[in-house]
Amino acid sequence: AAVLLVNEVPDRTADAAAGKRTLAVRMGLPGVRWLYGALQLGALAVAAGLVADQGLPWWSLIALVVVLVPLLASSRAGWPPAPADRAALLRWIQVSLGVHNLGCLWLVAVLLGSRPA
Repeated sequence: AAVLLVNEVPDRTADAAAGKRTLAVRMGLPGVRWLYGALQLGALAVAAGLVADQGLPWWSLIALVVVLVPLLASSRAGWPPAPADRAALLRWIQVSLGVHNLGCLWLVAVLLGSRPA
């Protein structure tokens, strides 16, 4: 959902002019920033909840804390970029895709690493 949301931002002005009511158009850039952060924090909260419920091993949070949390925190600086700054918007999309890919790899590694022998 976060990847789809951030991909709507570069086209926000054109979408609004064409009458498309995407979330980026409806919420504006401040709303997109809030929702993006909420989606990312929600994913982290679900992972922490699974560890607390013993659905995932405790060590699985190490990768999230060491890699994904700092990446998300550093990427939030300067968000949302100015709509005219296409390069900054594309970098933000790339960071979002990177976070998504790392999260998927984390989940696969955790599931493979926690299988009973």
